[in-house]
Amino acid sequence: MTRLVSALLLAVFSGLVSAADFAPFSNNGALARGFALPSLGRALLDQDPAKRGALYVDFLNEYHTDGAPLTESVLLDGETVRVAYGLRGGFSEVWEWNLEVPAYVQGGGFGDDLIEGWHETFGLPNGGRELAPQDQYHYQYVRNGTTVLDVTETGTRLGDMTIGLGWQWMDSSMLRMQIKLPTGDGERLTGGNAGVALWTDVAIPFAEDGRWSGYVSGGGSFNDEGEVLPQQQRAFVGFGGLGLRLRLYNSLHAYTQFYLHSSLYSDSELDPLSKPGAPAAFGLSWDVGDEAVFDLAFQEDLSVAASPDFSLRLGLRAR
Repeated sequence: MTRLVSALLLAVFSGLVSAADFAPFSNNGALARGFALPSLGRALLDQDPAKRGALYVDFLNEYHTDGAPLTESVLLDGETVRVAYGLRGGFSEVWEWNLEVPAYVQGGGFGDDLIEGWHETFGLPNGGRELAPQDQYHYQYVRNGTTVLDVTETGTRLGDMTIGLGWQWMDSSMLRMQIKLPTGDGERLTGGNAGVALWTDVAIPFAEDGRWSGYVSGGGSFNDEGEVLPQQQRAFVGFGGLGLRLRLYNSLHAYTQFYLHSSLYSDSELDPLSKPGAPAAFGLSWDVGDEAVFDLAFQEDLSVAASPDFSLRLGLRAR
């Protein structure tokens, strides 16, 4: 284990260049992993083409229950640790490439009490979480009295690997494409189907030497049919994002990011399937010397159903 961690850290710091302003994030909920929803907030192309890496650990906690068993009902209850390693570099002055390999550790978790207290402290809804059994792992969907999704098996599994290409078409804008490869397992809620996303990232024109920076993004994705509710999956999903960052001190920054995507499933009256996803992230980044950036952030689900209702992120990015 020690050798594995050491190897990952060495990979993260290979080919150091300027760090991105934001820690890119998306909707990593169990029902969203079969869709090409790219992480938004990546920096514009650097002049230095050297590669650099990033390592992210996301603690995702989901709970939602709704509906009536004889007609349509859903239960989303579980905790997942997502570990992702990414690598990115540039070539030909206006082009970049990137890849990311995620893995999921799925289980009942241990954070239900903590999250219930968090929601109560800040006046946020628990959605019935406090009435459910603690620390269970169960994802179930019943339609017309038939159980069409029932996942209780825990474990560690590979997710869908992504490969991306970007083109800087203006000084402050990037056009990007990402291909999602079916390396995950649809039956275990880690992806397992192909998809492609196209979008643009545009830097907000704050003063170059000011305390603020930001971005806006928008695009769409096309997705192959997967194993999770295949008859209801939408082939096309639109998405967009907004990020704002404030320099608090020379090496300390605060940021907030908002992600919005259209509903992922059709023909349903239940919020997790019919509502747009709207995760929001709030975090701090700390420049660790001249070599790395450490991220600490938490995410809440503004739609209260269509993305994880709480997640915590730890990240380490080459600078």
